[in-house]
Amino acid sequence: GGSLGGPIIKNRLFFFGTYEGYRGYASRFVTGTVPTDSFRQTILQALPFPETRSLLDTIPSPARIFDDDRGRAEKVGSEVRTDNTLNLRGDYRPTDNGNLSFSYTRGRPFGLDPRYNLNGSNDREYIYVQDRYNAQYTHTGSNWVSESRWGYNFADMDRLDNFFGDQFISPLGETVEWQGRIPRLNIQTPTGNIGMGSAEVFAMKGATSTYDQKFSIIRGNHTFKFGGRLLWTTG
Repeated sequence: GGSLGGPIIKNRLFFFGTYEGYRGYASRFVTGTVPTDSFRQTILQALPFPETRSLLDTIPSPARIFDDDRGRAEKVGSEVRTDNTLNLRGDYRPTDNGNLSFSYTRGRPFGLDPRYNLNGSNDREYIYVQDRYNAQYTHTGSNWVSESRWGYNFADMDRLDNFFGDQFISPLGETVEWQGRIPRLNIQTPTGNIGMGSAEVFAMKGATSTYDQKFSIIRGNHTFKFGGRLLWTTG
């Protein structure tokens, strides 16, 4: 990361900015219960559909065999955590008694959790967007102070398993988003359960805006402060 700041107009206009980047990578051992190669053929014969083939093409052969039907897939995947954060601030003094400031914060966190599926086909991604704006004007009189502040926060948080990616849309298409992706199969065998195709999608987006107005009045040894806040949200 780094920072930079200084005056643009002496005693009137100033700026300051920082950048911070984070990169984190780690190995993670992941496992999953999968069908044996012979039981995989039984599944394809019982469910001879393109969607079945699409799912099984992402399932590896077991590294350890439990019985005739089930085994355990094992894999060392890469866990990823990154972030890019930018902070900008400017201050402007139009008069000796007034100060206008503006700040902006930008964050782009990202994360990835590996799964046992082949080629990262169902890895889980965390994609976040965060933008924050603030502006404030302060004016000082002989015995009073006025503070006006405006703020806007936007957040977009997506947690997406890759089975919901566009590459897995059914050849028949989909009339509703997420409807025609990889199927989910739960098969009960004589010795236990095999669950395949489990995936989740979580999406939340919204914004919050605020406006604050405060007044302070000084009377002798006393200070009186009053004001209000307007807040509205969307999402």
